[in-house]
Amino acid sequence: MSRLLSFAGVVLLACSSHAAAAIPVTQIDRDGAIAVRVEVDYGLLDSCEAREIPHIIEHLVLSETRYGGTPADFIEALAKQGVRVTAVTRQDFTEYTFEGTRQSAAIIQDAVLQTLGRASLPENSLAREVSAIHLETGSEDGAFPQTHLFEPWAYTYIPGAPAPCPSLGHNLDYSFPKIVESYQRHYGAAAFSLTVVAPAGTFEGAKLAEALEAARPGGVAKVPAAPTEAIPLPAVTQLEALIGEPAFFELLIAIPGRKSLSSIKAREAAESVRLAIQSKLRVQPATYTAKSVIHQSNSAGWISVIAYTNLDEVGSLSEEMRETAQQAYRDSLNRPAMLDLVSNRELAESPMINGNTWQFDIAESVEIGVEFRFRDVKQQEGWPWVVTAGISVLIIWAILTCAYLLRRSGARVKIPFEQMGR
Repeated sequence: MSRLLSFAGVVLLACSSHAAAAIPVTQIDRDGAIAVRVEVDYGLLDSCEAREIPHIIEHLVLSETRYGGTPADFIEALAKQGVRVTAVTRQDFTEYTFEGTRQSAAIIQDAVLQTLGRASLPENSLAREVSAIHLETGSEDGAFPQTHLFEPWAYTYIPGAPAPCPSLGHNLDYSFPKIVESYQRHYGAAAFSLTVVAPAGTFEGAKLAEALEAARPGGVAKVPAAPTEAIPLPAVTQLEALIGEPAFFELLIAIPGRKSLSSIKAREAAESVRLAIQSKLRVQPATYTAKSVIHQSNSAGWISVIAYTNLDEVGSLSEEMRETAQQAYRDSLNRPAMLDLVSNRELAESPMINGNTWQFDIAESVEIGVEFRFRDVKQQEGWPWVVTAGISVLIIWAILTCAYLLRRSGARVKIPFEQMGR
């Protein structure tokens, strides 16, 4: 058992539906910091007619509070009082997480109600936060991204993943009335869920849920979509050569969403796969380090492990690396979570546990999809040669053309009179 558990040495899980609060509350007693997470059942793919509206609402919720004018002001002011705040909008949910010391319970409660419990959004902050989101997403003014590479990939290969938004052009309705309409519809008790991980007796999640429901009654809970069929992952995909970039390969592993696979175990699995791949590559050595990225919505996710190598034929690694990744992923899921290395905030973001054993029932025979995507050095070597040859041909053609023109012009030069008799 973890040394960080509550006083009795056992984690107590209370998933209860309180009579006075429609908001579901998960409360876990555990030594350490207070961590409070509010999830809103509303994300980018729930607003395809203007998919950045949930993201804009996330920014506006944190704007113009008594803690400051901008979300950055809000985060800084709370940090000075010992509370860390994060907010993120994903494909099918938005989450707000507050983490503080044992003495910060009242501040956290007030901060949650100042933001998620607010009656209205500040119109004066809209233009500023839209500009901030353009900077955040790396997009140009007036044109937000309409999809993420993860979305069509997940829809194709992971059963139950939602369909990506169709392309609708750039004249979308991001007006303040439209944003307010979405806020009033989706930010309410029916769309909220609350998780609290804190030392026993320091924070009462039920009381916060009751206050939040009183401030934001109503809301709309999403109806779960019917499961979608998915095709098997391709074993190997050869990518287009890019001039000047080194050879690399990427392993993409299709994983369940947070509703089925704890994000704690997903992160552990990603690190296990990364280390296993890195160990294989260091034998030659073909690379020094591999890098991993995990993306996980409620319904689907992927683990991406990338390694740049000095090998001439990266594709030759495909079978060995796929088998290594599959085995490392399976082994990780069959081990209990390493909770000594997990913070209360991480646990609040992933409260899925199996009783008090912290085990995940993953069969040894589970089918694990891994796609090996690669680009070889040899793919690129032809391009500089073609470019060089093309330039050489142009130079030779220019020289010959100049010589020809000079010769023709020389034939028409008049000879001076005094030289005619010579």
